[in-house]
Amino acid sequence: MPHLTGRSFSSPKERGDYPSHKFAVHTAESIIELLVRFTVDVYHNREHSGLEYATPNIVWDRLIKEFGWSPPMSNHTLRHILGVAFSRDTGRHGVLVNGVNYHSERLAKHFQKFGKQHVDVRIDPEDMGHVSVWLENSTDSGWSTLKAQIDGLDGVSFAAWEQTIFKLRQNNRNAASLTQGVVDRAIERIKEIDAEQCALRQLGPIGETYEQIKRAQKETFWGLSLGSDPQLDPTRLDDLVSSNQGLLSNEIEHDPNPRPEEKPVLREERDEPIPYWPSSDDDDEPSNDQHSANEENDDDNHE
Repeated sequence: MPHLTGRSFSSPKERGDYPSHKFAVHTAESIIELLVRFTVDVYHNREHSGLEYATPNIVWDRLIKEFGWSPPMSNHTLRHILGVAFSRDTGRHGVLVNGVNYHSERLAKHFQKFGKQHVDVRIDPEDMGHVSVWLENSTDSGWSTLKAQIDGLDGVSFAAWEQTIFKLRQNNRNAASLTQGVVDRAIERIKEIDAEQCALRQLGPIGETYEQIKRAQKETFWGLSLGSDPQLDPTRLDDLVSSNQGLLSNEIEHDPNPRPEEKPVLREERDEPIPYWPSSDDDDEPSNDQHSANEENDDDNHE
């Protein structure tokens, strides 16, 4: 990017005697905004030889009038595909990730049929409210969405969640003393701070890496297991599965058809349907045994 102070050029030879390190002024956050501005406002509005010297914006406008556009993927589907990958053991409590138990009715049924299993898990570092797990069940295998079994995590980033637990543990010696009320109040304050910062920056933070999340799991979330745990509850799992309330009532319903507002926008004379490729948050048959507080750390040691 030739207009930036402290640029490094394409090679040491091209840089010559220019002291890039002395003129370095940008942070990772400012680089994100620069890249977005360049892509959206500069590149998309410049003539492109591959588009017969039209701009990408002009071509886009012309083509959507002719063909319409497909609705964007849901956050759950994007997490299935692009989420940070880990592996965990399933249990009666669900799946423990970053100190939080995640569960669903589909996973409960899978656990009843197959028992404890080691499953692939994917998380979205920008939303701790749900995780994705791959449930193996012959021809019906696929990704399934699990909901956090504590309230308030929807839209909370991994960074904010780690900061919350780290600060709470500075004042609480062990995980057992972290009550739900304490956690709820801390999450609300973190959300307020996060919203203020996002409004100021108008951009999201840089995503956490696999290594950063693994470090936090071994340090900040060690021994932590928040959310209802059927192993510690006298209510039988059968009752939970058959009930529409409680632990297993938050499964995300799967609709094989796009919602009306998500359907592609087409000209009136075009009636051809656009194929819809569902992710696998359908009914399935769920996985294996117990595990809670220290299970997440045991899984880390296996990897």
